[in-house]
Amino acid sequence: MSRADTRPLTAVLLEPNGMGDLVWHAEYFRCVAAQSRDGQVSVITAPTTMARELLGHEPWVREIIDFDRRPRRSERRRGRHSGLAGLWRFGAELAPRRLERLVLFAHHPSRPLLFAWRAGIRTVLGFG
Repeated sequence: MSRADTRPLTAVLLEPNGMGDLVWHAEYFRCVAAQSRDGQVSVITAPTTMARELLGHEPWVREIIDFDRRPRRSERRRGRHSGLAGLWRFGAELAPRRLERLVLFAHHPSRPLLFAWRAGIRTVLGFG
């Protein structure tokens, strides 16, 4: 009989919107995954990072979650998760996943705190 994995169910948040930022941080995400349940993390990032294409095949990625806060100007639309109402909505979308820990790679850590609280994520790590 194997013991249950007691490590936390974890997501990492990358706030910068670029593909280069995603590639730069990927090794850090992998290290966080090694300390997370089943050796995997959910990656929360903007659709503009192309995370599905760049990281979707990695064994340490549980899922890619789109954080649609700031679309490209050329899209001429408001992001689904922009503003206070959008952050609240994003937290509601995350809640069914029952994440236990969020690791921030963000310049403005106060924004993720709102959706983390709404989603029931009690452990938030990061700088800022």
